[in-house]
Amino acid sequence: MRVSIVVPDSMIYLDGRPIGVDLSALPTDVVAVQWNGSHGQVEYTNRPPSAIKSLEDFSEFVGDAKAELDKLIAAEAPTPEKAAA
Repeated sequence: MRVSIVVPDSMIYLDGRPIGVDLSALPTDVVAVQWNGSHGQVEYTNRPPSAIKSLEDFSEFVGDAKAELDKLIAAEAPTPEKAAA
């Protein structure tokens, strides 16, 4: 799964789908996190980007975004009532 965390926008993109998430608990110098499924990087305001080998430090935020995405997908799924209409 590709993950992009854009702190100034309070958005996490999961495979391109935007999800609003409270990111205020992240360190104030983190601007963005990019993850391609096996590695990524953290971008900062005051230092060069650093490579990461896992999303462990961001798992709480990604988990929140996944839960919201699951809700959106469930809401979009056709129900028998929607299918009959």
